[in-house]
Amino acid sequence: MLRKIVKNVNASKCFSVLVDETTDISTIEQTAMCVRYVDYNDCIHERFLKFITINSLTSCDLAESILNGLNSCEINLDYLYGQGYDGASNMSGQYKGVQAIIKKEYSKAIYVHCAAHSELSSINYKWNSTN
Repeated sequence: MLRKIVKNVNASKCFSVLVDETTDISTIEQTAMCVRYVDYNDCIHERFLKFITINSLTSCDLAESILNGLNSCEINLDYLYGQGYDGASNMSGQYKGVQAIIKKEYSKAIYVHCAAHSELSSINYKWNSTN
């Protein structure tokens, strides 16, 4: 399944990486890595790639983990056009955050605050769950 996703992502020649950190039940810090891309029929896809165990929450280490994770899946990073993370400063910081570190190496990779973490999404969720 992963090979098929990677083939489709590379064929699209444009993708965004979406990453969120969490601690699992055994207290291991990990990230869930997903990609978002458009296929040849102009359909948008968002696909889970893998979990990555995190040993350090510094921006440099997280950026390295993300890039290594994408590389290990054999995704062509020349097609990295977007990054979506939460608003934590180690992820979103414009000078030393993960997004800035990755953008320094992949200048087309524009950072967008993940919509799932926005206040508006929380309000919509609360409204929809009560109606």
